[in-house]
Amino acid sequence: DALCPLADMVDVNSLMEYKEKYPNHTFVCYINTNAEVKALCDVAVTSSNAEKVISKIDNDKIVFLPDRNLGEHIKNKFPNKEFVIWNGFCPTHEKISSEAILKIKNIIPNLVVLAHPECNKNVRDIADFLGSTKEIIDYATNTNYINYLIATEDGVIHTLKQNNPNKNFYIPNTPAICPNMKKIKLEDIYSALY
Repeated sequence: DALCPLADMVDVNSLMEYKEKYPNHTFVCYINTNAEVKALCDVAVTSSNAEKVISKIDNDKIVFLPDRNLGEHIKNKFPNKEFVIWNGFCPTHEKISSEAILKIKNIIPNLVVLAHPECNKNVRDIADFLGSTKEIIDYATNTNYINYLIATEDGVIHTLKQNNPNKNFYIPNTPAICPNMKKIKLEDIYSALY
């Protein structure tokens, strides 16, 4: 029962209506979509490869789904392309507020804000770096700053601390915990494979 509320914001019937409304568009779906939605799209992307993949699409008309925040972030990279952005969002990332981040920045000196592009525009605008989970981990590991605020799902903190024991990692005062991701256990993966 580990579902993804973001993925569930696209249903096949609504997508079919979009495909009729935008017949000349290339449909790009974020990896966080259900299989039946992916089957109706032209290409699936991750947050780390979306820009590269879309740069290879010859069509200047794109429908991006389901995450509006990631879609807007990618749209800004391609001012010559026309984007239609689906109005979905990740509830976990949507909880992260720019106000909470700014409060912490006022307390902790030289705080570097690393945010996932699934965050809303206000958070993206104040972030020092935007990237996928892996890109956030790599950035924190390969830079010499000491204090980082992480604006994405809190599960990444463990890896960040493990890879960087001499650095400090903070989260906004509203923890960004995805209850569905927390349902997935190693034993469940094992039993699904066997």
